Amino acid sequence: MLAAAGFKAVPADTPAKQQSLSTLPPLKVKYYDDKEGKRQYWMADPYACKCIYTGDDAAYGRYWNFKLQQQEAHDQEQAARENMEVQQDMEMDMGGSPWGYGPGIGIGVW
Repeated sequence: MLAAAGFKAVPADTPAKQQSLSTLPPLKVKYYDDKEGKRQYWMADPYACKCIYTGDDAAYGRYWNFKLQQQEAHDQEQAARENMEVQQDMEMDMGGSPWGYGPGIGIGVW
């Protein structure tokens, strides 16, 4: 998601960078203000890319929008699953079968 949002991957391609990467909090987006006072974001990924992702405010905004879209899709999927479970519970409470065969008739009896 970070790369898609415009973050750049800076590989830990030297022993010194690898050592430094191992001391950073993994998979957490952090920030600092650079010399010009502009906010810069970074995330250490010692697992997949063995790199540090870096990005500016615009990249962080796109990343945050991606995360919100992902959460919204997850929430909609969860709500649909819960609605289906409620519907199935209601059908069972009413004595019906979800296959439309009526109460007391199992799927193995046709």
